[in-house]
Amino acid sequence: MIIVVTEEYEIPDKCPEDCPFKPELESFSQSIICMRCPVFCCTVPKDGFPLIEKSSFRKDWAKEWAKWFKGDKKEYPNLKIFPDD
Repeated sequence: MIIVVTEEYEIPDKCPEDCPFKPELESFSQSIICMRCPVFCCTVPKDGFPLIEKSSFRKDWAKEWAKWFKGDKKEYPNLKIFPDD
């Protein structure tokens, strides 16, 4: 199953089994890459609400995450602090 972020990009609805960042979730620090991931931020947990609404997730980051999920997941996604536009 997938979730559609910002009405353009398809993202899995849960962490892929081969995600190299899963061990980082154990620390649950705000600095981990998972805190910038739409799977973590936009998925609605059983007993709550998402951290970020799918429609409010940054488009430039959604694009980078969509490429990352379709790729080999070896490198960090290229998430810029300041968008180009």
